[in-house]
Amino acid sequence: MKQINEDENKKYQFITGLIVPIEWESNKIKAITLSTFDENEYIIELNNEGKKLLKFPRTAIKAFGRIYTNDIKQFIEVRSFTVLKIF
Repeated sequence: MKQINEDENKKYQFITGLIVPIEWESNKIKAITLSTFDENEYIIELNNEGKKLLKFPRTAIKAFGRIYTNDIKQFIEVRSFTVLKIF
């Protein structure tokens, strides 16, 4: 899924946003993004922590992870996350 150039900017940071499903198969969520409140969108890599996020569609979270891009898309490899309570 990811093709990354060696000189690409890769950095760890915190990002807050909403989990948005983008792909389904047999009524199950198969892919999600983290949509930030400033309208950026990061495709969530489905590593161990990323797979856990499949259970939180339309939920606000604060994620810590490695951010990287390919030619047109942004990705996050989530290392940890916190589910946020929005009042």
